[in-house]
Amino acid sequence: MELKLKDAAKDESRDNRSDRQFVQNDSYDEAQDVITPKPVVIKFDEVHAPVESRKNSHVGIIIKVFIFIILAAVFTIVYKNVIKPNFTTTDITDYVKSDEATVIKQLKLSGSFEADSAWCSRLPIYKNVSGGITVKSNDGIGIIYKNDKQFGIAIDGKGYQMFGVKIGDPEYDAVDKLSFTYDDEFSILDDLVDTRSMGTYYQNTKTNELLVITVNGNSNRVVAVTYFYDGRFLTNTLDFIE
Repeated sequence: MELKLKDAAKDESRDNRSDRQFVQNDSYDEAQDVITPKPVVIKFDEVHAPVESRKNSHVGIIIKVFIFIILAAVFTIVYKNVIKPNFTTTDITDYVKSDEATVIKQLKLSGSFEADSAWCSRLPIYKNVSGGITVKSNDGIGIIYKNDKQFGIAIDGKGYQMFGVKIGDPEYDAVDKLSFTYDDEFSILDDLVDTRSMGTYYQNTKTNELLVITVNGNSNRVVAVTYFYDGRFLTNTLDFIE
């Protein structure tokens, strides 16, 4: 009996000690919860770029804008002088007998028609029939006058076409495209000898209309198309060779 009581006392002592340890451990855990540090959030003030860096950034933007303006200007020039003339065609056939004001309005030309003696000298006519002939031009279009009366029209600007023929067309292609009604075709000997250019004349003998297609002698491409309301002033002075 005494052994059992002693053992029981030991067990009780052990149990009491375990309880105390449990309480201590439990309290320690709670203490741990209490003293466990919470996450600390560190806030930083807004970071500003150095003044020098901001200046460099502004300079870079200005340079980019400047380059963009230059490229835009170059593109505009290329478009106006290369792309537009090669890919856009303005047909003036419906206005070959219209006055200057109508041509300007319908084709949306800028400026007015001005006297052009240089163009007059390039017309496919000759000194013996050139009396009283003048030309007023505007943007690749020339209106022909004979004794101050409107007498015809011509084109030599890229992007224009008349009666199906466009400036820049190959010679062989121009003949196939020609929509002008004619019953006689001829060339002039002086043109055949002059290797710089050659004119082919297409005449409607019923209406007396005359169309002349001028081709560059080196490139064999159309450089001018000229239309006369009445071509008899030219053909009546020619000596035809059959």
